[in-house]
Amino acid sequence: MATGGRRRGRAFILIALILILLLVLAWAVVRFFAPQQLPAAPGESSVPPTPVEEMTSIVISVQPVSRGLEFNETNVTTIPYPKKDLVEGAFITDIQEVLGKRAKFDIEARTPITMTMLVDPTMKNSPAAFQIPPGQVAITIPVSKLSSVAYGLEPGDHVNVIVSLLLVDIDPGFQSKLPNNTGVVVAPGPSGEGGPTTISASVSKTDSLSGRTELDPTLGQPIYVIPSEPQRPRLVSQTLIQDAIVLRLGDFTTSDQQAQATAQQQPTPVPAGGQAQQPTEPAKPDTVTL
Repeated sequence: MATGGRRRGRAFILIALILILLLVLAWAVVRFFAPQQLPAAPGESSVPPTPVEEMTSIVISVQPVSRGLEFNETNVTTIPYPKKDLVEGAFITDIQEVLGKRAKFDIEARTPITMTMLVDPTMKNSPAAFQIPPGQVAITIPVSKLSSVAYGLEPGDHVNVIVSLLLVDIDPGFQSKLPNNTGVVVAPGPSGEGGPTTISASVSKTDSLSGRTELDPTLGQPIYVIPSEPQRPRLVSQTLIQDAIVLRLGDFTTSDQQAQATAQQQPTPVPAGGQAQQPTEPAKPDTVTL
């Protein structure tokens, strides 16, 4: 009896030890092989912390910048950029190094600015020189309301230049316009019976134009035909230049002249009891630069 009780007690102890061992083994598996399934402790975040990346700033364009245009706060700004990816001297990090400079060529929007894109404004080149593509030249021609499409041209437009010439026939020897004027030549010798004898010939000009001899078909006799008026020129038009770009209308002005012109267009303050003076209308351009 006593022996059977001791055996049952040992069996219970052995089973309890096995259960405890299984529980410890299960806890170790869950702890080391599936930590994400464990509930987070109070005050402890279950998301691993993200390492903080050190950033710097670079200068970029916020809108398209044309060749020769000055950089200012409206067309450039700064954006964050990873410092570890920044190559020394590749991009500009200080916006003050860009402000006041000019663009060496056309720059698209959202383009990082580099030193190779900048031109010192103190150099002797004029702003107009930056707008002329390499290998091309600019030429200014006079225009009027009819030849400038009623002043509808704007910088950047593409136009054709049509030249109109008045052609006339010329005398190959004189290189003058035909017909020639006629003259009367008096040969040397006696001018009449008993008259004086001239030593040299004399030429007297007449108002008549030289004509030509024609045979009259009715009379069958030659007649001398004289033109009723000087030669009328013939109008000839031809396309001289195709797809030219309008660079500017009117004269190129400096910044001071532009500010003065803008001030003149603004209305003056109204005096007490008076009428407002209307701004003067700007003069129409008489030239266009292509």
